[in-house]
Amino acid sequence: MTSKVSPKNLIPALILLCYLMPVLMHAQEKIERQVEVIKPYEPSVSDAFKISVLPRITDTIRVLPVFQYSIFPTPLTSDYKVEPIAPARMSAEALPKLYNSHLRMGVGSYISPFGELSINTVRNKDYTAGLWLKHHSSHGTMKLENGVKTFPAFNDNEAMAYGTRFFNHVALAANAGIKSNGFHYYGISPELDTALNKRNISQNFLNFHTGLKLYSFDTDSSRLNFNAGINYSYFRDKSNTVENSIKITAGAHKFLRNEIVGTDLALDYHTNAVQKDSFNTVLTLNPWITKSTSDWHVYAGLVLAYDKLGENGKAYFYPKASLQFNVVENYLIPYVGVDGNLQVNNYSTTAYNNFFILPGLFVKNTSNKLNLYGGIKGNLGTYTSFNLKAGYSVFENMHLFVNDTVNVLRNQFFVLYDDVEIIRYYGEIATRALPKLDFMLKANISKYSMSREEKAWHMPNFDLTLSARYNLRDKIIISSDLFAIGKRYAKSFDPAVEMIELKNIVDVNLGIEYRYTKILSGFVKFNNMGAARYYRWNQYPAHRFNLIAGFTYSL
Repeated sequence: MTSKVSPKNLIPALILLCYLMPVLMHAQEKIERQVEVIKPYEPSVSDAFKISVLPRITDTIRVLPVFQYSIFPTPLTSDYKVEPIAPARMSAEALPKLYNSHLRMGVGSYISPFGELSINTVRNKDYTAGLWLKHHSSHGTMKLENGVKTFPAFNDNEAMAYGTRFFNHVALAANAGIKSNGFHYYGISPELDTALNKRNISQNFLNFHTGLKLYSFDTDSSRLNFNAGINYSYFRDKSNTVENSIKITAGAHKFLRNEIVGTDLALDYHTNAVQKDSFNTVLTLNPWITKSTSDWHVYAGLVLAYDKLGENGKAYFYPKASLQFNVVENYLIPYVGVDGNLQVNNYSTTAYNNFFILPGLFVKNTSNKLNLYGGIKGNLGTYTSFNLKAGYSVFENMHLFVNDTVNVLRNQFFVLYDDVEIIRYYGEIATRALPKLDFMLKANISKYSMSREEKAWHMPNFDLTLSARYNLRDKIIISSDLFAIGKRYAKSFDPAVEMIELKNIVDVNLGIEYRYTKILSGFVKFNNMGAARYYRWNQYPAHRFNLIAGFTYSL
């Protein structure tokens, strides 16, 4: 097979050959050249650019995996055994140790020994029992304002045994005690300048008392709760004036729907050997009803009393009611009330109120015909409580102590009676200022309106008590008391003297106790630190500064 070359195709080839001929001919010659470098060589690298597009393969075919498996069940064996869980119980707190006995002994100025012993059973659900003994005496002397040397010596001795036996919903309590008080009528008229015979001005009271009480404490509201008791008292003085007293009490109460209904009964009987017609019997009956809710409490009752003195008898009726509201629970509780009572007076009760009365003095009963009161009580925060109260009272046969002018020494008192109206204001506040510091303040302000007498003899127009107690790490206990009593007046039988003014009383006491251990401690108490000379009763000055120190021991 032959091909033909076109003249038209040869023309470019000939032109190319003409250009290449000189080159081919000259290549046969040896070329020698010298190269000179003008500047240093500077190598450079061109920038590189990364391709940012990732390759991607588009696969249009999908392959689904296929799995085949088989399960061969095998039982699971276990040796675990279920055991019961014991019920949860609260762990009991350890009870503090109680001591059966407590002894307190000391001695003070004016040769004043002091001792007190109490013995008690510890925790027992069936019974409680105890014994209490006390002795306090003073053997010093004192000079009166007129320079007369006198004997304010005294001795107080007391013993009491008591016990309670508990049964199912019922308890039986019993007590018996004896008390002996010896003292002297040392306060003589300041106008006298005479020597006193210690034996002639001495007196002694002896009192034996015993009681028995049976009462129930059933918590079932459908059942009747009751109480019954009897008390006997034997009283005798140095002149063998004897008084016997018996008091019988009984009462019962029961829930009826939302109310509690009850009644109380009392019978007082006492005799005085000085006068034949001096026996006195008082019968008192008090039916009552009370009801309470979370917001208020109401009480309503009536006191019926019959007083038989010798051949004469008189009946008394006294209303008895009270109402209180819980405006702010436990913080603000206003209250109002009305009541009255027949106060049973006899030789022994009057003698313990004022030791220096005439021996064998017979005193009438006092009727508190009306007692209206109202006030507000509650709490100011967690550590402060208060009670403010105002009242109006009416008394019939209120007894007032005045000096007996038959005796030239005027060192004994008899009683005058008067009908008296009293307006009283009372305030009380207790607070814990610091975790270990407590304060308590009480105050009374009284205004008397007399029917016959000019003044309420020996009755103060105000009294105040301020107490503080500081506990330093349960090791040192510091206590302080301030007693203040306002002016009082004593009746004067001297025509030249209208009345005798007894000045204000301010008495500051301080006590310090150091607890060496839980069972052993020592104490010292300072009384009347201002050394003030004041009179509780006319012509009877109290001791000035005095102290007592001792120890306490528990076993």
